[in-house]
Amino acid sequence: MPFSWTLTQESGGQSSTVSSQAAADSISVECTDTTTGATAAGTLTLTVTSATGPTGPTGSPGPTGPTGITGPTGITGPTGITGPTGPSGPTGPTGVTGPTSPTGPTSPTGPTAPTGPTGPTGVTGTLKFTNALASATIGAAYSSALTVSGGTPPYAWSLVRDRPGTLAWSSVNEWAISSSGVVTSIVAPTAAETAQLVLQVTDTAKNSAQGTFPLVVTGLAIKNPMALGPTQVNTAFSATMTAAGGSGSYSWALASQTGKNVWSVTSAGVVFGTPTAIETDTLMIKLTDTKTDKSVTMAFYISVVQALAATRPAGNTGSGLFVRYGELYDATGKLLRLRGINRAHYDANPQPGFAKTGANCARMFMYTVDGSISAAEYASVATSEHISAGSVPIITMAQFPSKTATTGNGSTTDLASGVAWWTANYSAFASIQKSMILNIANEWGPSNSVTWSNAYQTSIASLRAAGYTCPLLIDTGGSGQDINDLVNYSQAVFNSDPQKNVIFAFHFYGLSLGAPYSTVANLESICGNLSTLKSSVGAAYAITEFGPGYAIGPSPTNVSPGQVVTAAEAAGLGTIAWAWDDNDENSGESDNNTFSFKYAGGYAVPSDLTIFGQDMVLNPYYGIAANAKPASGL
Repeated sequence: MPFSWTLTQESGGQSSTVSSQAAADSISVECTDTTTGATAAGTLTLTVTSATGPTGPTGSPGPTGPTGITGPTGITGPTGITGPTGPSGPTGPTGVTGPTSPTGPTSPTGPTAPTGPTGPTGVTGTLKFTNALASATIGAAYSSALTVSGGTPPYAWSLVRDRPGTLAWSSVNEWAISSSGVVTSIVAPTAAETAQLVLQVTDTAKNSAQGTFPLVVTGLAIKNPMALGPTQVNTAFSATMTAAGGSGSYSWALASQTGKNVWSVTSAGVVFGTPTAIETDTLMIKLTDTKTDKSVTMAFYISVVQALAATRPAGNTGSGLFVRYGELYDATGKLLRLRGINRAHYDANPQPGFAKTGANCARMFMYTVDGSISAAEYASVATSEHISAGSVPIITMAQFPSKTATTGNGSTTDLASGVAWWTANYSAFASIQKSMILNIANEWGPSNSVTWSNAYQTSIASLRAAGYTCPLLIDTGGSGQDINDLVNYSQAVFNSDPQKNVIFAFHFYGLSLGAPYSTVANLESICGNLSTLKSSVGAAYAITEFGPGYAIGPSPTNVSPGQVVTAAEAAGLGTIAWAWDDNDENSGESDNNTFSFKYAGGYAVPSDLTIFGQDMVLNPYYGIAANAKPASGL
């Protein structure tokens, strides 16, 4: 605002004009606000120094004005009383310094990947990864927190599910990441590797950055796959454990076991015993490095069965695969534990990649049975692409002749129409009965219902009358996820079959539960029920669909593939994962947002496989390649 200054009184040796002599004067001044008329008075001391023109002294603070105006704080001395060319006039009290204009923000430096082989790579944008993953140890639960700078907190972390570009996932172990950036093992790592985890962080402003985080897994490793058996009851059994890592000097021991059978493990790693009970036993086997005293303990399974080689049951007139003692046997009578992969697209040849996985069966979906594709074509594909490659085709109806989906369908009329198609086309499949399994209708039927039981008994009678002697695969109701149909009615359905050649199937997904969806406890309960039914009913049982977990898909679960397969093995059950080619992109290709084993084309190298595919095929402990045994006599 504008001010007016007036000299009201002076004292001392000088006049009101500036003198060339050194002296000190007292000057009374009055300040008037020319806008409002408000005034304030004060006294200043004016000191004049020598004529050489030094800067005048800073004015002394004036007394507090009558209206509360503090001296120098409120009444700034007359800045403008400056001497002529000679000495400078007195400088008033220094006013309050105005705020310094803030320095403009420094443009952020682009993030640099952490130094060292374990640092993340591929970071872009304003966010910067600030640490690397800690190493993991085989057999031990893992947890490591990632941090980030830049952007606008809070941050959300996730797996990158895109198809690989410059960043590609690589791991045979199972990992998860929380939204807060904590990487954990879903199943304790079972294999040494340098995994490459492709992760993403997003801030609240929707800025995001992706990076590949190496995760080194080291330590003592037990090289055996999870299944040490099967073996035959009342028959001596032995298996030798193998190890890697550490000093190379090892000692083995049996830490604990389940079941009625008695097992032993020598210090040299020989597992032995003569089982007397038909069951699947879990052995916790401990490996110790004798030079460092480090150790790892892992679970291994021995399925004890009635017969490793069996003859057909009375009434079975077929020449191919058959069921007896709650197990499936191939055409030569050799025990066959299903370890396979579903195939959604019959018209996309999966070979040679499918055979490379080691899967011993393929549950192959027929697109439609409305007459537009012949039964002979389906049989031809099963022969050329699976039987000739050594895997058992499980030929599956996915739509009824009316093009109505089988899954979730409770219509007995629709089921009867599907069975009529099978019987009318018996001649197309007759020549491959020795090598095939017939899945009547994918996921048909109501839950916990006598309707499910009666309809399938009728279906079996029709199929057997038409000439089918091969194993019939029957999915439980409730879209394949109802345990009650099997617990309450599978005995009656099995008893109705004159061939006694039935496999009952359960699909493990979300179980129609809301978040947090189905759990490992649910899974273990279901597998326990199926194991009990194997023994009591005499039919075979299997988990014939499950996915990658990660709460994706229409029936989500966070239960991982490794958890499904190990729980099934502990119960003596076969498993078939969904699916080789569950494509979710218009080009017929896939990313990690679906249940596909591969990204595109075939499988030649590990990077062709999705996160799910690498886990299920390549894990050396529970993976398909490590555990599947081929069928004979196809």
